[in-house]
Amino acid sequence: MRKAQCPLTYSGHLSGLHICKGTKLLTRKQELYIDILELLLPHARNVQTWGMLRRTFYSDLYPELELVHNIPPLLAKGEFCKEDVFWLNTQACNYLEQLRKGDHPHCSAIKYDIQQLENLVPSELNESLSKRLIELVQT
Repeated sequence: MRKAQCPLTYSGHLSGLHICKGTKLLTRKQELYIDILELLLPHARNVQTWGMLRRTFYSDLYPELELVHNIPPLLAKGEFCKEDVFWLNTQACNYLEQLRKGDHPHCSAIKYDIQQLENLVPSELNESLSKRLIELVQT
C-alpha cells in the first residue's frame, strides 16, 4: 500500500512529524519558523562531520543556534502572540546584528523569513516591536 503524498510542492520532516507546507494545517507564521529551522539545523549537524581544522575556523554557529533555540514552543500556536514579538525583538534582532559582523549560512533566506514574520505581526502587537528590529530588517 502506498502512502498518500502531500499534494503540494514541498513536504518535509521535522522531529519525526510529516509537514505539508501550504496547507490549512499550518499558518504562514509556522511555515516561516519551519523554514528557518530547516535551513539552520541540517547545517549545524553537518558541521560535526567536518575535520578538526575546518571546524576550528568555520564553526561559530552560536548566532544560528541562539536564533532557533526558542522556536519549538512558538510552533505550537498558529497565531501571533507576545512570545513571537519577544522572539523577534531578542533572538531575531541579535541574529540580524551578527549578520553585520560576517557571513553566516543562509543569511539572506533567514533575513527574508524574519522580514516576513515582522510583516505578519498583527496591529495590536505591532506597537511592541522594537525600533531596533525595524531598522535591522530594513538594512
